[in-house]
Amino acid sequence: MAQDNTTNSLSGPVQIYGASVFLKISLTFIAFIFILGFNALLIVQYFSNGPVEKPDTVVLITDAILTLLCLCLLFALFKYRIEIYPDKIKRVSILRKTELPINQIQGFRAGTFHNSTVLIIYPKNPGDAEIKIRDLGGSKKDLEKWIRQNLTDLNAADYQADMDSIKQDKSLGDTQEQRMALVQRAQIASKVLNSFAIVLSLWGIYFPYPQRLLFPGLLILPVISLGLVYYFRGALKFFVQRTKGAYSSIAIAFLFPVYVMTIRTSSEFNILKWEGFWFQFFLLTLVFIVMALYLVSEIKQKKYLILLFVIGCAAYSYAAIISLNCILDTSVPRTYKAQIMNKRISNGRNTKYYITLSPWELKNEVSGIKVEQDVYDRHNTKENVDVITRKGRFDIPWFYIQ
Repeated sequence: MAQDNTTNSLSGPVQIYGASVFLKISLTFIAFIFILGFNALLIVQYFSNGPVEKPDTVVLITDAILTLLCLCLLFALFKYRIEIYPDKIKRVSILRKTELPINQIQGFRAGTFHNSTVLIIYPKNPGDAEIKIRDLGGSKKDLEKWIRQNLTDLNAADYQADMDSIKQDKSLGDTQEQRMALVQRAQIASKVLNSFAIVLSLWGIYFPYPQRLLFPGLLILPVISLGLVYYFRGALKFFVQRTKGAYSSIAIAFLFPVYVMTIRTSSEFNILKWEGFWFQFFLLTLVFIVMALYLVSEIKQKKYLILLFVIGCAAYSYAAIISLNCILDTSVPRTYKAQIMNKRISNGRNTKYYITLSPWELKNEVSGIKVEQDVYDRHNTKENVDVITRKGRFDIPWFYIQ
């Protein structure tokens, strides 16, 4: 973004910032080449098929839409600008104009979007529109310099507010040095545990084996995260709204493993009967909620966290009971016969293989289950297969195909 010019208004000089000249010329050239090239291909195709044959209507409509889209994007690029008046800031785009009086601006935050810095100007009145300023090529140092010199940096203000709170919080230590040292240790613990949770969650998403090692690791992380919040006595938060504050958050170490466990448990294990599950589920969920309320005091202070924890604890209980019921099962397997009615492959983030079974002795309805690739390749449609059932570690029967 570059400063185009300075003009005068009734209230004084106006500084205007828009897309750089280089970006305007470059994108205009690219759009021209695209439109010219696409239409040239249509003309060549038309005459190669003979002038008598009518061009395809769908192709013509597509060409018109793409051409119009390119022209609209170019118009939006040339139209976009930020105008700074002595008493207000205005953002002009192809769709609307947004302006905020200087005395009604709370401040700004700097963030990153697609490796580019984005400045967001916030009004004092929450009902007013924000002004988002993105980098459109060139240098926007002058605009950013003006904003930083004339508006309050809300990220810096949040950080300073947290630091003042930490220095005055006697529960964190007897001296300011002890309090700051505790916060620094909490930041290190947060980074280590969150990083470990991300690695373990990616492992669970892309290659969830061996299950005996993966699932216990995912199960223990949420418990450790709650324990660390309690251990650091307020120096470590479960969730922080201030992205640039001084406090660290442990939410990733809780939420990521719970999410991955829930998804993996529902797809990896086939439950035969649910009767033995519900009592254990409600009991463990209740115990986990009580433990979370005891260990994380901020839950009771923020109502939205209560709902988040209830959902998280229920999901954790489901995944813990079902996964351990199957992984730790040492019961004697029993074999039954069923017929493969259908096979299908799901191609997404990773390929999944499904087999549809006919009703069999212990299941009176058609059931679709996820299987490994070797099982999928080994069996054909209409073929009879061995269905293995087991009692389950917690008396929740389950089954799989041999």
